[in-house]
Amino acid sequence: MLGSPYDKESIDSIYEFSLKLVGKSLADVADLPLGLENIRNKGNLGTLVEKYFFKHTPPNTAAPDFPDAPLELKTAGVTQDKKSRFRAKERLVLTDINYNRIKGENWEHSTLLNKCQIMLLLFYLYEKEKPAVDRPFVINPLLVTFGIEENNSRISMPHIRISESDLAVIQADWEKIKAKIVANKSHELSEGDTFFLGACRGGAGGEKEPGRIQDGTAGVKSRRFALKASFISALIEQGTQDYPSLRNSPMESIEDATNRYFMSFVGRSVDDISSELGYFRKGKNHKGFYKNLADRMLISEGMELAELRKGGVELKTIRLTKTSRARESMSFNTIDIKEILEESWEDSDYFRKLESKFLFAIFKEFEDGIERLWKVAYWNMPQSDINQARKVWERTKAIIDVDPSKLPKMKDDFIAHVRPKARNGQKTERTSAGIPFVTQCFWLNGRYITEVVRGLP
Repeated sequence: MLGSPYDKESIDSIYEFSLKLVGKSLADVADLPLGLENIRNKGNLGTLVEKYFFKHTPPNTAAPDFPDAPLELKTAGVTQDKKSRFRAKERLVLTDINYNRIKGENWEHSTLLNKCQIMLLLFYLYEKEKPAVDRPFVINPLLVTFGIEENNSRISMPHIRISESDLAVIQADWEKIKAKIVANKSHELSEGDTFFLGACRGGAGGEKEPGRIQDGTAGVKSRRFALKASFISALIEQGTQDYPSLRNSPMESIEDATNRYFMSFVGRSVDDISSELGYFRKGKNHKGFYKNLADRMLISEGMELAELRKGGVELKTIRLTKTSRARESMSFNTIDIKEILEESWEDSDYFRKLESKFLFAIFKEFEDGIERLWKVAYWNMPQSDINQARKVWERTKAIIDVDPSKLPKMKDDFIAHVRPKARNGQKTERTSAGIPFVTQCFWLNGRYITEVVRGLP
């Protein structure tokens, strides 16, 4: 295109131009107006890249950012793990969910697929203390397609075609989200409903955004389609890691495949399963024994299954008494005092974990005193319970730096509480006021877990 350093109608040309960002920040390669150096909002960075690097204004429609290519442009933050591998920092937001429009759509002609059938992903290194415009872009940009063959002919550059197997999961996720909306249950949507494609919160007004009206019902917050962070991490490492599939074919659901793995173990005693798998307790207080045993029922030790990894699904074990009561509460990550004081609820690790999907392997002691694998099921926390857990998080945030002795206890709330893990009982730090603080974690209460299990199919 005359006067432009790249051709806006060519996917290859846009991709080649984007390579100029690799190893540099937006501030390094673009003339930015004064006042942008303190921009820290991750969402604004993508807009700034379009405006000041590509010098392009995307259409204010459901079309791709570069409609004549067609190509959707996305920026995403990454972090590095202890092995220097890049991991997506968070989900990749794709497009707004229009509650009314989606009711008349099918997957093949959906707004989502029309907008994001071909995407160019640019990755910047998330460094909290740096303004967004100073964060360097790392990794070569990725061209990702949703398997639309007629458009792939427009790309000569190397690209990642989302596999038929993964596309089947994404389509099933989209249809599950649509089904809730059609049933006028948009207010019950949660990212944990689905595996790869989620319906995430994130309206323009954030947490203070007023609820929309859906079919006469007020209070429905905006949600957006997003690929989960674990799925984006898998795209980044594609070609370097090979994980076995859970399913026998793309048409087999993840739930059916999981049941097939566990079918031969359900109803059998723990000792019997241990003997078959050659994995035994190392003593009465063997930490992680049941989790490790469940892992071995699902797949060999030290291996991960592609679908569970991409979906960020966490396997948790639950042990029940003879009366079907949970023996213990369920713990989550350690609370970082500085982090919780600076983050919002919807940016918190705790919120993201509660909106995840879990795979429960449930062991129960029967009347004969023998403990058996009783049930295996996927679960995600209902939105109403997430809202209640939020109150515990907010109370924790309000007092953790002031008076840690008054953190929410199990008796204070039916769903969640805060206390140390046994191994952290002696680990202390100090608040900003100099108050000694024993390292704490969020927990889901045992009585709540009991009710959850009772409600499983």
